[in-house]
Parts: sequence; C-alpha cells; structure tokens
Amino acid sequence: MPQSGKLPAMSLPAWTVAPVFGVTDVEKSVDYFCESLGFECDRANCIYRGPEGAVYATLQRGGVAVHLQLRRGPVFAEPRGRMDTDAYFYVPDADALYAQYKGRSVKILRHIEDSAYGLRDFSIETPDGHRFCFGSEP
Repeated sequence: MPQSGKLPAMSLPAWTVAPVFGVTDVEKSVDYFCESLGFECDRANCIYRGPEGAVYATLQRGGVAVHLQLRRGPVFAEPRGRMDTDAYFYVPDADALYAQYKGRSVKILRHIEDSAYGLRDFSIETPDGHRFCFGSEP
C-alpha cells in the first residue's frame, strides 16, 4: 500500500445492472416485453430452456438489459402497495414513450406528469404485476 494510506487509482469499467424479474410464463412475458414495451430478443439465442420449457430470457432496449426468470410459485408473496416500483428507467423522451405505450396493450398506472423531483415520468404494470417507471428531464 502506498505511504499515503490510499490505494493507487485504478481504471474500472462503469457499473451496469440487469434486473431479473420473476414471471409465470417466460414465453408470454418475452412476447409482452417485445411487442408491447419494445424490447428486443433473438428468440433462438435469448430464451434458455430447461426440462419444463422456457426458464430464462434476456432482452434489451436502448442499451438496457432485462432478464426474465420463471417463478414456480407466486411472483409476489404479498399484495402490492400503491406506490411500489420495481425499476426506474431513465429514457431520452418520456412523452414519446408514453404515447407509444398508450397505443399498445400497456397498463398505465400513473399518467405522465412533471414530478416534484424534477423529472417527467409515468408508471406501468406488466401482466405479472411488475411496476416500472419511465422518466426523462422535462
């Protein structure tokens, strides 16, 4: 260790995260995420199968990866609270995405609005009950 007591500077890559969301049917969830939410998946390579069928999938949109994993029990053990959110996606234009989702089979929980924390955002719920918020600077 250097005499200053600090470690030498290292060049580390930026962190990224790929949330893993539990789903009751991987194939149906891939369909929903691709057709309704605009994620992409090469079905030959993004869906992983076990003896019981599809058990895992990896999807992408705008440089963000989302993973879907088969849950053999309830996705959520307890009822959801009104403000529960599972992921916040920062997007370039929340208004454009909101308009896109309104024209598809997406359940809007909270319509687009300017928030007290300085972003313009809205919330949706997936068929499995996951709640996502999408926001951008106004």
